[in-house]
Amino acid sequence: MVINFNEEQLKIIRKLNLSYNSTQELSDEECINLEEKIGDYYVLNCLDENFEPNKEGRICESILDLLSQG
Repeated sequence: MVINFNEEQLKIIRKLNLSYNSTQELSDEECINLEEKIGDYYVLNCLDENFEPNKEGRICESILDLLSQG
């Protein structure tokens, strides 16, 4: 599956030391790995004291949305 990540999404992906780009074909295994890593980062770093997503959290949500559409 090819997912067209935008620059904000790629910034978070790179922050997690993952090497995906907007034109790379992703295998099912890579999609699962990416979903797990983004999900973990989201839960651990992107929610405020009321469990609302911050700016990075909304970007993580958009990545997860893209992955679920595939």
